[in-house]
Amino acid sequence: MKQTHTCNYPRLRALMAIVLSMACLGGFTAPVIADTVVAWGYNGNGQTNVPGGLSGVTAIAGGSEYSLALKSDGTVVAWGYNGYGQTTAPGGLSGVTAIAAGGRHSLALKSDRTVVAWGYNAQGQTNVPGGLSGVTAIAAGYAHSLALKSDGTVVAWGWNGYGLTNVPGGLSGVTAIAGGDNHSLALQEAASPTDILLSSTSVLENQPAGTVVGILSAVDPNLGDIHTFSFVSGTGDADNASFTIDGTSLKTAAVFDYETKNSYSIRILATDFGGLTFEKTFTISSDVNEAPTDILLSSTSVLENQPAGMMVGILSAVDPNLSDIHTFSFVSGTGDADNGSFTIDGTSLKTAAVFDYETKNSYSIRVRVSDSGALTFETQFTITVTPLIAGTVVAWGYNDKGQTTVPGGLTGVTAIAGGFLHSLALKSNWTVVAWGWNGNGQTTVPGGLSGVTAIAAGYVHSLALKSDGTVVAWGWNGYGQTTVPGGLSGVTAIAAGYEHNLALKSDGTVVAWGYNEYGQTTVPGGLSGVTAIAAGYAHSLALKSDGTVVAWGWNGNGQTTVPGGLSGVTAIAAGGRHIVALKSDGTVVAWGYNEYGQTTVPGGLSGVTAIAAGVEHSLALKSDGTVVAWGRNTDGQTTVPGSLSGVTAISGGGSHSLALQEAASPTDILLSSASVLENQSVATVVGILSAVDPNLGDTHSFTLVSGTGDADNGSFTIDGTSFKTAAVFDFETKSSYSIRLRATDSGGLTFEKIFVISIGDVEEGPFPMEIVNENGTFRLSFESVEGWTYVIQYKNALSDATWLELDSVTGNGEPMSVTPDINGISRFYRLHIVPN
Repeated sequence: MKQTHTCNYPRLRALMAIVLSMACLGGFTAPVIADTVVAWGYNGNGQTNVPGGLSGVTAIAGGSEYSLALKSDGTVVAWGYNGYGQTTAPGGLSGVTAIAAGGRHSLALKSDRTVVAWGYNAQGQTNVPGGLSGVTAIAAGYAHSLALKSDGTVVAWGWNGYGLTNVPGGLSGVTAIAGGDNHSLALQEAASPTDILLSSTSVLENQPAGTVVGILSAVDPNLGDIHTFSFVSGTGDADNASFTIDGTSLKTAAVFDYETKNSYSIRILATDFGGLTFEKTFTISSDVNEAPTDILLSSTSVLENQPAGMMVGILSAVDPNLSDIHTFSFVSGTGDADNGSFTIDGTSLKTAAVFDYETKNSYSIRVRVSDSGALTFETQFTITVTPLIAGTVVAWGYNDKGQTTVPGGLTGVTAIAGGFLHSLALKSNWTVVAWGWNGNGQTTVPGGLSGVTAIAAGYVHSLALKSDGTVVAWGWNGYGQTTVPGGLSGVTAIAAGYEHNLALKSDGTVVAWGYNEYGQTTVPGGLSGVTAIAAGYAHSLALKSDGTVVAWGWNGNGQTTVPGGLSGVTAIAAGGRHIVALKSDGTVVAWGYNEYGQTTVPGGLSGVTAIAAGVEHSLALKSDGTVVAWGRNTDGQTTVPGSLSGVTAISGGGSHSLALQEAASPTDILLSSASVLENQSVATVVGILSAVDPNLGDTHSFTLVSGTGDADNGSFTIDGTSFKTAAVFDFETKSSYSIRLRATDSGGLTFEKIFVISIGDVEEGPFPMEIVNENGTFRLSFESVEGWTYVIQYKNALSDATWLELDSVTGNGEPMSVTPDINGISRFYRLHIVPN
């Protein structure tokens, strides 16, 4: 629709006049004409039915299917949808000077500069902050509210799902505000920059022309304003010609010599986007080049059996010349014995071999740092090899898609990761195993994937970090989460969120990709010195080397509002909408969404060495190898399996949990029965074998083995877990047998034990069976023992191979008899007794 407006005011004021004279409501439009209101459009809730006789109107506002009008007498009239009381103005409301309508709530500004709110309040949008005064303007979003104060600052309250109420720090000089459905706006009065900052004001002598001295930036009340920098004539401009400005970089235009001149004066002009300026004089000093005084290495240990090329740590130099540039190299001298086992790539120290802890667990190298002036410093480092602790996986919680059904025989696991409905395991041969839901290919590990050093699991996608510092991703790619950024390399850690990913680079910076509706992949500018990362539903975390935490993305539940003063953090974990942090003292701090108690850390929890977070639950690993869990438990995700111990790593999935147990040998063998009656047939089951093992869910095989106590191994066999006889035993001949058994777990660890098998004595009669002829009828008669079974068997000829059964009876402790049907047939009979 084309609109025309003619006015004798500047253009900005003309546009504002249009806004003030027309309100766009949910589905309809109402212009102010003189002092009456006309409305049209959708009228499903009467929002265009202007009350009869309404007049004297000075302002209007439209919400979602309801309308407000401010009268000249300072009262408010409302009509339309009133499901949440949004059109029921508080009784006695008067002295109103401005109104605003949100989705389902209403605001009024009174002449005393206070605010009144009513209507829907599920997100606190009508909870006006206590003591709010001096307000000059109001605005309402769908579920949040804004107030402009007379000092030019803004106050916001209500729903904060997209950071709607996080007013930018330092925002001032505001002249107007507006609330959108899911965003907020402020109009700032144009203001000049108030200062110019230069990151460094010194440069080493003898550096080539074009050397960067420092980075320029401006302080400006107008947040987000853009600035250009240039030299300007005036006081302090004597040495402007000795420098150049390239964007925001102040560079040298000559080679400086400390002995000739060691101080330079320049004058710089900062100009903002609107042409407003600020000038400042800087003194640039030319420093004498001094040698580095130390070399630092971020880590001095490496895991055994990892492929060559693995990152050991990052090299850095201590140098009095803070802006100096350094290169690192190996050098001959004391402690250089193992230089050949490593390489240096820029500032990264990497392995050049595969290390084995049992063969050699300590390596000595000598490194030299050279500054830009060729001054050097050398030092020796001892690199220790850490044994690879591989184990088995224990899983519990929701199992609808098989995410807690650990694949049989899975051993040699070094890392675990829980996704929403799937699980991952990294093996000691640097390959990946996946199980659980595969609706989007998230458990279909790419063929040939190897050399993996870390894994991460998202909602329906998976990540792997390779030893060469590259990342592989698979699964659903609806938001580009499995499209790894081109050229991404030098990665040392990865994290997978719901539908986004993070990668930590060796230089301490973070790269993010995937879904970004809430800013979860918009890494804060200048973020560096990062040592660990974590990704939640729609938020991201970074742990810095100084022990502080940086968070960004969705803050609907305060998950990115890091507790003030939090420091000394050594590990971080991100849940669905909450965060868990481990401190250096072994205690845990948590914040964010807490409906299920996931941020209510159990009282007295200490000695924690690792943490993990599921969607709505939290986990902690203690120094004694046990696990503590809290939060939502509708699917048993916080019910830690009894006797779980020896845990080395934990991970939280959607509604399930994973633990990595250190491989441990079985500690005992159990046999359900160690006795068998004499006269039993070969292959009679003596008992069932089982093993006691710290690794819950481990599988075992059993064998007879040579060694002390193995004298009678040949008299028995093992069929799976069934221990069986290999002979018919006679109590009178031998009443006990000695055997030696071995239990072997899925990882090849064993336990052996001696058993003595006793032979049970069977009461063997005599039990005569007589053939009694009574008037031509033959009867087989015998004495019986109560509870025993007596089987009458026969052969037609003694040479027949098998005895056939005629009858079977249970003894009652008295004489018994069986009458066979002979009918002239000649047969041989015997009595077979089965004791109870």
